[in-house]
Order: sequence, then C-alpha cells, then structure tokens
Amino acid sequence: MSELRLLVCAVLLNLGVAAVLGVGIARYMIEAVPRIATVGLTELVTEHAERTANAEGTAGETAAMTRDWAQALEDALRQVAERHGAVLLPIRGVAAGAPDLTAEVREEIARALAGGRLLAHDSAPAQGNAPAERQTANSQSAAPEVRP
Repeated sequence: MSELRLLVCAVLLNLGVAAVLGVGIARYMIEAVPRIATVGLTELVTEHAERTANAEGTAGETAAMTRDWAQALEDALRQVAERHGAVLLPIRGVAAGAPDLTAEVREEIARALAGGRLLAHDSAPAQGNAPAERQTANSQSAAPEVRP
C-alpha cells in the first residue's frame, strides 16, 4: 500500500509541475505573438507627394525635404509598432479586422518633422554627422511616447 501511495504522489507531483510549465509556456507564447495593425502607406506617400509638388523651392530643397520625410516615416512606423506591440502591414494587404494606425503614424511624422525644422535653425553642435542623423536623434527624444 505504501508503494501505491508513493506512486500516486509522484504522478500528482509530475502532473502539477507539467501544468505549471504548460501555463508558463502558453502565457509566454501569447505575450510574444505581436498583433497585426494596418497603415495606409499609399495614402501617406500621396499626401507627401502632393505637399512636395505644391511646395516652392529648389530641386535640392525638395530632395532634402523628401529624405527628411522618408526618415521620419521610417522612425514613425518603428515607434508606433513598438508602442502597440504590433506588426504593421499595408492596409491593402489585410482584408479586415486589424486596427488602422495611419493617423498615429501621420502624427509621429509631423512631430519628427517639426523637431527637424527647429534643428535647421539651431546653431548648436550636431549630435550626428549628417542632418538626418541629427533629426533622428532629436526627434526620438523630443516626441513623448503616448500609451493608449
């Protein structure tokens, strides 16, 4: 009878350990799987192209403005994705059911570009070697993270 008790206790102990490990693994996997969200990249690029076409300036200024915007877009996509723990896909690539974060990306771009304009008039020493590096470094620290 004593051996049977010992066997039952060992089986129950093993089941308990397996249950705890199973719950831990399941919880980790659920937290590690990112959500899917969409961004209207075509819409954002079209808006920038229209602003650029209507802007006055030289070809060099237009090219610099486009480079700054492209860097701001890249940073905004990364920041919004990290903030939401999501993988961002073009809106046309998702049939339905994913939240659209285009407005938030647009706000991040505007915030980054506003920070970049302030840098253009600043005569303080640069943090990076190139203007885009200075803008990226300052726009990341200047824009507060807003948690939903």
